[in-house]
Amino acid sequence: MVYTLTVFFVLIITLMHDNMKRGKKELAFIAFFTLFLLAAIRYRIGADYTMYEATYNDIRAGISGLRIDVSTIVLDKLLIFLGLPVQWYFIITAFLGNYIVLKTITDEYRRVSLSFFIYICGTLYFSTYNTTRQCLAIVIFYYSLRYIREGNPQKYIALNIIGTLFHTSAILFIPFYFIAKIDFKKKYFAAMAIVYLCSGTIVSIAAKILAGTKYGMYLTNPGFWDAWGAWKLSNYLNLLLFLLYYFLIKNKNTKDVTYMNVHFLGILVSLIVTSIPLADRVFIGFRFVEFLSVPNLISRLAVSYKVKLFIKIIVYCLYFYYFVHNVLMGNSGGVMPYQSII
Repeated sequence: MVYTLTVFFVLIITLMHDNMKRGKKELAFIAFFTLFLLAAIRYRIGADYTMYEATYNDIRAGISGLRIDVSTIVLDKLLIFLGLPVQWYFIITAFLGNYIVLKTITDEYRRVSLSFFIYICGTLYFSTYNTTRQCLAIVIFYYSLRYIREGNPQKYIALNIIGTLFHTSAILFIPFYFIAKIDFKKKYFAAMAIVYLCSGTIVSIAAKILAGTKYGMYLTNPGFWDAWGAWKLSNYLNLLLFLLYYFLIKNKNTKDVTYMNVHFLGILVSLIVTSIPLADRVFIGFRFVEFLSVPNLISRLAVSYKVKLFIKIIVYCLYFYYFVHNVLMGNSGGVMPYQSII
């Protein structure tokens, strides 16, 4: 009930934002604050909550050699030094993640309701309750996409280096700058076929790279192998968005090509998803861009305003179904039922 009310409250607030001439900043802030507050005061929900709690306790006990990224160690040590409980870790990360999303959406679009709706119902928001560190790195990546269009590699690379402090996987986003603006046309499909056929070799290379790192456990723990056995709805959705960009947008601008290429990389990961344990962790970095790419796709369609409005209504309904299916019914990431510190 809490999540459903939040979805509709934020939708109403953002629709007001889109249709009022004044108070836009205040309404966008209310949407941000609602999402921030719900995440900040959560208690023991999200599959990784107890892991972050245990990490905090280990650092407080003086245990070294923890398999965790730099930002978490630094933040936990700061909280311990200040005498603050572990809940402040979730307060700070919830603020950072949702604020970056707020800035990304409001800087990209004047009409923000669809982006916020997809951010919540497309479940990136709920993923921040679980894969907290990685989602911070992901939203930093999405914010940095503007610097691809601006032709500013320094800012793009700097932001994603900062992202690696939250999650090492952000290093994969750095080379994307150099291919982001290239429309590969028919070569996309050749690349898909090659990756699919060479998945065994790719797995072997990945195993050698990961074996000596803190991510080596993903190769040896059978629980991770069982977690992801086939394509899911999100993989098909990512494929659909790529195909819609490829076939429907004829005169693609830089933003169009960039979003299309993000989804394309998501497809490449999806093609080997059954061969590499926890490959979904890599996939989500490219898939969740939909809260930016879908509104852009609709705006670029060469159809009338009424047709676009009809398409938006369908998109709202489909993403709400996705929210019900994955969160309310599927308890994705262990976020149900909602519990708070209050």
